[in-house]
Amino acid sequence: MPYGGPLRAHASHRAADTFWKRIDPALAARAAPHI
Repeated sequence: MPYGGPLRAHASHRAADTFWKRIDPALAARAAPHI
């Protein structure tokens, strides 16, 4: 588990999700279909 535990991991995941959706929604959908 990433340093900081599940809450930190979740925050990092959401930040990455927002970043990729902002850059390229289609790429984000292919890279992380579970979102």
